[in-house]
Amino acid sequence: MGRQIQFAVELSSEQEQYLKGITSKGSGKARVMTRARILLLAHQKVD
Repeated sequence: MGRQIQFAVELSSEQEQYLKGITSKGSGKARVMTRARILLLAHQKVD
């Protein structure tokens, strides 16, 4: 019983690479990194 997808997020490859760069560096603001991770996870659920 997983959660239902509430929002479908489709990212371009450029956007996905940018967000992955933010999360992989690990030296940013926590809020920005958390939001980037959320967008990446939502994007994975669409694929």
